[in-house]
This record gives sequence, structure tokens and C-alpha cells, in this order.
Amino acid sequence: MNLEEYTGDPAQSVSYLYGSHWKGKDGYRVILGTDTYSHRFGGHDWNVPICENCKTPYHQIFTFDLRDPRFNVVEIDKGQKNELPLISCLNCSSSWERQLYKLEYNKKAISVLENKDTQHWVQDDEDKIHVPLPKYDVMLVKLESNENPVDKKLYYEITNSIGSDYICRILGAPVLMQSPIDIECPVCKNDMIYISGIYSQHYSHENMFPDVEFFLGEMSLYYHLCTNCHIMKVECQGT
Repeated sequence: MNLEEYTGDPAQSVSYLYGSHWKGKDGYRVILGTDTYSHRFGGHDWNVPICENCKTPYHQIFTFDLRDPRFNVVEIDKGQKNELPLISCLNCSSSWERQLYKLEYNKKAISVLENKDTQHWVQDDEDKIHVPLPKYDVMLVKLESNENPVDKKLYYEITNSIGSDYICRILGAPVLMQSPIDIECPVCKNDMIYISGIYSQHYSHENMFPDVEFFLGEMSLYYHLCTNCHIMKVECQGT
């Protein structure tokens, strides 16, 4: 893997794999448990789109309660925008390339703006992840200073723990698997905000959530949000 370190060039609208710029960034691991706020895994209380490839609803993977002050860094005009859902179709190749979604908070609905599915592959029925995912409460646990990828050594330690200790990181520093991600909003051209990375459970590890085998192969999903346009961009990377 050719790791790319932050160069310090503020003109480059990318998220770098590791570097000292991530020092002190507050992020959280997402684990099973009850929090003060209504963060959750699974469920189907948002109107999600139907996948054009496999003809099933998208998975509502995680949904976060924006009333939680830990999300103040997102700087979204909340009003009625009190939740942030993270979706994708986990049973076909529509999740392998860039996805753009529009969050319609007043309808509690999500529409697809772009999905660059060029493979049109569908998972075998016996290996599909159930839609919808069962609903479980989750809690946010603050990441320690050594869980931010500030140098190459910590980067490798973190990537080794992902999938066995947790499958989702929220806010803070992204842990990318391949290359920097362009964070420019395709509509307004402003920088999008990093929201989350969702990773595959290790095959040798027990389920993170009861009755859910959250195996995504070598795939990881990265979520960025434009707070002006309410557009969520999802990028997939493999190890």
C-alpha cells in the first residue's frame, strides 16, 4: 500500500490517509449499547430508495441523533433536521462506486442523485444481508489519542483493529484504506464534511450486532456531507 501523508497544502481538497493534522480530532467508535441520544443501527424509519440493480430497498445502516452536542461540529442548520441516516445497498455492486444522495428532511426521505454502478453484480441469496437490518441502539465511545492516524505506525494499528473491535467510526479522523477522497461538493463546490467510515466485520470475529453477519468482504464505505446542499456522498474503498 502506498500511503499518502498530509502535505500541508490547504488548496488540495482531499482527505489524507494519515498525518499530524488529525492530532486532537474528536471522533467516536460506534458500538452496541444505549446512549443518552437516539443513535441506532438498522431499522427502516426513513423512506429509502429502491436499488435499481438488485430491486430491493437500500439498507439504513446507521442513523445518528443530531441533537447530540457531539455533532455540533457538523454545523448543519438543524431545525427539523434532527437525524443523519447513512445508507447504501450492501447486497450488490451499487455500493462499489461513488454514490450521491439527497437528504429530504421534511419528508424523512432519501433520493438517489447518482450511482455509478458499472458492474451490475448481485449477491447470492444465501449470502445477502437482510433488508431491513434489525434495529439496535448504539452508543458513541470517544476514540483515544492513539486511535487517530497521525503517523504510519498508528495507521496500521488502527486498520488492524477495525472489524474486530468495531465496524463504524463517526466524526474525527477518517481511516481510509486506499487513497485520498475528493471532498468537493459536486453541486456548490464547497468542501464536504467527513461524517463516518463503515467497515466490514472480520470473518473470524463474533457478530457486532445479534443476528447480523455484517460481512462486506474487503469493502469500506466513507460518508461525507455537504451541509449547504444536504447531499451525502459515499465512496467505497477496498483493502
